Amino acid sequence: MITDEELARAIAHSPVPVISAVGHETDTTIADFVADRRAPTPSAAAEIVVSAKDEFFGRINALQSRLRATARARLQTMGRRLHGLEMRPAFSGIPGRIAMRGRHASELTHALAHVMRSRLAARERRLAQLRRQLEMLDLGRRLAGIRTRLVGADGRLSGAVARRRHRADAQLRDSAARLASLSPLAVLGRGYAVAWNDARTRVLRDAGDTGLGDRIRVTLAKGELECDVRAKNVHHDGHKGHEGNH
Repeated sequence: MITDEELARAIAHSPVPVISAVGHETDTTIADFVADRRAPTPSAAAEIVVSAKDEFFGRINALQSRLRATARARLQTMGRRLHGLEMRPAFSGIPGRIAMRGRHASELTHALAHVMRSRLAARERRLAQLRRQLEMLDLGRRLAGIRTRLVGADGRLSGAVARRRHRADAQLRDSAARLASLSPLAVLGRGYAVAWNDARTRVLRDAGDTGLGDRIRVTLAKGELECDVRAKNVHHDGHKGHEGNH
C-alpha cells in the first residue's frame, strides 16, 4: 500500500504535469502542495487542461501563419533582387553569347554525328563487299585469313570511333571552358572590378571622366562599394598627371 509520503514524492517527481482535484473545496491535501496545479473539482481540472490545449494549438497556428508570411516575403524580395540583376547593363549580353555558344556546340555535335554515320556507312559497304567476295571464293581455304582481317577491321573501326568521340568531347569541354571564361562573373571572381558612375548608367574606363568629390560605385565579385573620388591619376599623351585634395 502506498503511503501519503510516497504518493506525494511520486507526484513531485512526475515528468508529466499533475493537477490536484480532490473535490472538497474546504479540504487541503498533501497532493495540493506538491502538484503543479490545484483545481477545486475534477470538472474544473478538465477545463484547465482543455483551455491549455486550445491555447497551445492557437499559438502553433499563429506561429505557422507568421512563418508562411515571412517565407513569402523573403521569396518576393529575392525575386525582385534577381530581376534587378538581370536588368543590369553588364549582364544584358550574356544570354545572347550563351545562345551563340550553344549553337556552336550543337553544330559540332551534328558534324561529329554526320562523320560517324558516314564512316560507319563506308565500313558497312566495305564489309558487304568482302562478304560478296567470300561467297565467290573457296571458303574452306581462306576462311581463317578473312576472319582475321575482319576482326582487325572491326578493331580499327572501334578505335577510330573512340578517338573521334574523345576529340569531340575535348572540343566540347574546351568550348565550355571558353564560354565560362567570357562570363563577367568569372572575371570579377579573379579579382577585377567594374566602376560605374553614381547613377549606374555608365561604366568608367578613364580617370578623366570623374571629378574630385564625385561618387562612384564599384562592383566586386561579391557586393558593391560606394566611393568618393579624393585623388586621380590621369594619363595625357604618355604623361601622367595627378590631381587631388591637398
